[in-house]
Amino acid sequence: MKIKLRSALIITIFLFGVCFFMFAFKTKNEVKNLYENAIELMESNDCEGVESAIEIFHKIGNYKESVKYLETAENVLNSYKLALSLMQDKNYVSAIEELKRLGDFADSENQLKEAQYNYAMQMYESGEYNLAYRLFNELGDYSESRVYAEKALIPSMEEKRAQVYQKAQEYFKEKRYNEALEAFEEIAEYEDSQEWIKKCQDILERKRLANTISAGARFSLAINKEGKVYSTNYELKDHENVKEWRDILSIASLDDVVIGLKKDGTVETAGKIDGSEIDIHDWSDIIQISAGGAYVVGLKSDGKVVSEGHDAGDGQRKVDSWDNIVAIATGWRHTVGLKENGEILITGYGSKTQLQQIEENKNKWQNIVSIAAGGGCKGDIGGGHTVGLRSDGTVVAVGDNSYGQCNVEKWRDIKAIAAGDWHTVGLCSNGEVVATGNDGKENFDKYKNACAVNDWKHVVAIAAGSGHTIGLLSDNSIESVGYDNDEKRTNMSGWDDIAIYSEWNQVLNE
Repeated sequence: MKIKLRSALIITIFLFGVCFFMFAFKTKNEVKNLYENAIELMESNDCEGVESAIEIFHKIGNYKESVKYLETAENVLNSYKLALSLMQDKNYVSAIEELKRLGDFADSENQLKEAQYNYAMQMYESGEYNLAYRLFNELGDYSESRVYAEKALIPSMEEKRAQVYQKAQEYFKEKRYNEALEAFEEIAEYEDSQEWIKKCQDILERKRLANTISAGARFSLAINKEGKVYSTNYELKDHENVKEWRDILSIASLDDVVIGLKKDGTVETAGKIDGSEIDIHDWSDIIQISAGGAYVVGLKSDGKVVSEGHDAGDGQRKVDSWDNIVAIATGWRHTVGLKENGEILITGYGSKTQLQQIEENKNKWQNIVSIAAGGGCKGDIGGGHTVGLRSDGTVVAVGDNSYGQCNVEKWRDIKAIAAGDWHTVGLCSNGEVVATGNDGKENFDKYKNACAVNDWKHVVAIAAGSGHTIGLLSDNSIESVGYDNDEKRTNMSGWDDIAIYSEWNQVLNE
């Protein structure tokens, strides 16, 4: 009996073990199947599928990588729901960021386009046409993007022009005239851009034609970086106001007359002519100035020339009929104009002789890019002479050559010219200087040193006066040689901040 019971017990335990094993095996297979099914549901990138996968992963617990997949699935689903919520709240920028991270999950791609479209509409309705145009353009054919891109185009261009206009005005205020000109030209038809273009062009032309140093008959002048005028002889009667001048761009003088050109095209003067003040109150749009013996001349931006002062019967002020002039120069009693077509006009003392000499040497007087005029003062031996700089760096001269002031035919690589009463000076492109004239004949021994410029270096601008020469160096200081007349011409101590805007120095300062 006992044996039978023991056998029955063993059989029962065996059967129970088999059943338990069968159940465990079945359960393990079910978990595996659930796990694999959950992964398939996730990979479907379907919203409902991911929700089902989440339920399964929760159910099977720590099986294999269920926890990791569960976290990923929940993050994706939460991000998607957040994106939809953000879109409902019209927070399209944040919604776009969320949807871009979701890639091709569910209908995220369509939702992304919808969010981008709604954001573009939002920008369009708020007046941000430039951004709206770009966004609609990027959407291509989605919904009505093409239609609204066209609608946004015109105001977006207007917005862009307004931005460029504002930037151009900032450039102008900062004295960055080249950049201002480029910006205004980009929006030439916008508001009053044409007026600003002309302002920029005129200022740039004034700078191109400006002289920041001047060697007069009785004194020398210079303009510092702030537009203030220095003089070697402020004590001259009727010259006190020169100390108060500001914003001066160019300076010129001869005898007792001083004329200064301001950046706005108006003019200041000092000194009297025939006992009277110089009446230049109506001068405007001036781009270049020059001073002769008791008269002044101004070149207007339209190519016309104006003058004021003494005529003395020599005709030096007969410039009213001149037009298309691009540069002017004056000697003691003659005025020279360079026309746009390269023609040279001369009026005043000695003009007939000089014009005849030019006519006889037409082939030499071609491609003139700059002019200078000099000549002895009344009562002195000698007359006027005119100098022309050619585009190839060579120089020509006509007129009185009593002291060798016209012996310039051997000069080469010249960038600028200046003419004094009895000498001529040339600035080489390497910063060195050449000069001719004032060789000490007769009563001119005291003026002969005006040509002692052979050791000058790093010069960027030159000026020639009555028996003296001054040069502006690249470090903004001054060199001077020649007749000093009790330090009334060449005593320029402390002048070390002179304005420079010569073209080969690319406007070193304002």
